[in-house]
Amino acid sequence: MKKSKKIIIFLLLAFMICQAALLLNPGIRFTVKNQSVMLFNKITKSSEMKEVSTVKPDFTEVLLKDLLRSEKCEYNQSLMLINSHHPLPDGFEAEITQFEDTDAMMNECAVDSFSAIRKRVTEKFGTKLLIMSAYRSNDEQAEIYKQDSEGVAAKAGESEHETGLGIDVYVKYYAGNGFLKSEAGQYVNKYCGDFGFIIRYPLLKEKETGFSYEPWHIRYVGLPHSRIIAEKSVSLEEYIESLELDCAYSYGDYIITRQDGEKVIAPSEYESVTVSPDNLGNLIFTFKIK
Repeated sequence: MKKSKKIIIFLLLAFMICQAALLLNPGIRFTVKNQSVMLFNKITKSSEMKEVSTVKPDFTEVLLKDLLRSEKCEYNQSLMLINSHHPLPDGFEAEITQFEDTDAMMNECAVDSFSAIRKRVTEKFGTKLLIMSAYRSNDEQAEIYKQDSEGVAAKAGESEHETGLGIDVYVKYYAGNGFLKSEAGQYVNKYCGDFGFIIRYPLLKEKETGFSYEPWHIRYVGLPHSRIIAEKSVSLEEYIESLELDCAYSYGDYIITRQDGEKVIAPSEYESVTVSPDNLGNLIFTFKIK
């Protein structure tokens, strides 16, 4: 009987401590609330992304080389999956450029979107979204990994920072896990999908990503992929895996397809297309349809 009372008292104390932590720490409170909303949406709402038939007349077959030469086509590195199982290929060169008037370098395809979310944060909260780290060379990543005492850095060749697509952000006084204690940090975590970014290492996805939750690490994947990933509450690994080869998926005004041949099944009519390697030997095509 005494043992049972001790267990009950222990559980009550643990519950009270958890409640106190939620009340005192806005970062924890936001994480729990946001994750609960995402889980509820995942259970109760089906994704807008639907598989579609690729038969004529809505689709046609074109040569990959002709599609890539088209004025409608943009080729970038936005959907490359980089992790310990899929390191960067030999001879990889990131398509980087300087970000505005800062010292930071990032992938060219991410610049406009990062400018947009940075501007929105300033407008809403009167503070700048700052860059702690963006592009790193292979040598820089190797040095960071060597000096890492907490086990949070990726090995050289396995880091998104080497693509310039991964960006560690913060606002004044709030960095790292403390980023979520700021209103700006909570906004970025909740709405970065509207700007083409994802929280690359989301909560409860360590098994898939190999990394624990990093609310400060945003990763550019582009629209509409960022919205789909947020809507489905999945990791980038799970999302790319869900795109079956030679299948097409519709999402709003977009058609998404992952293919690996010299011939491509494409919508008969479209306004533009973005093509990115997935780093698994395939290409992901994102068609903006009329």
